[in-house]
Amino acid sequence: MPSPIAHCSLFIAIWPTARSRLAAGASKPRRRLLAGAILFGLMAPDVDAVYGLLTGGGIGRFHNGFTNSLFCAPVFGVLFALLCGAVLRCGWRYPFVLGASAYVSHIVLDMLNSRGRGVQLLWPLTDERFASPVPLFVGVIHSVNAPWSVHAITVVNELLFAAGVCVVCSWWRSRQRATRQLER
Repeated sequence: MPSPIAHCSLFIAIWPTARSRLAAGASKPRRRLLAGAILFGLMAPDVDAVYGLLTGGGIGRFHNGFTNSLFCAPVFGVLFALLCGAVLRCGWRYPFVLGASAYVSHIVLDMLNSRGRGVQLLWPLTDERFASPVPLFVGVIHSVNAPWSVHAITVVNELLFAAGVCVVCSWWRSRQRATRQLER
């Protein structure tokens, strides 16, 4: 599965709009809390791995289970919207969509792994695991010991993904600036 490098690289795409829509007039600590909440949302489906570690079952015991279900995304969206409402005193629609989207992005990236057992995308309707037939991420399965060379392949693959996110976001923002200048 992708590591936090790939998952958190999507923050680059999310943060500018979230900052301007939710935290434009907020204090620095509140903006930092929002940034942290978004980063947590990008990683939230992996709480099952933490639970496995805490109970002595290891990372792989529960990993990519029910927390990787699309049905958990709206639950996270509600919790995220409640946090944003309490901290930033904002409406609930945009924070709900933002939180749920961050959560879903993690699930989609996990499905794009070249190795692994897939995710329980439609739990509780089915325990079947789903994986993309076209992988984007290659390399290590994090719950398995592997030689350093496999870890190096994973890191390079995910840094290339993060660089691609940066390039696309930069291009997109430059197009938006150009469009705004033409409209003036």
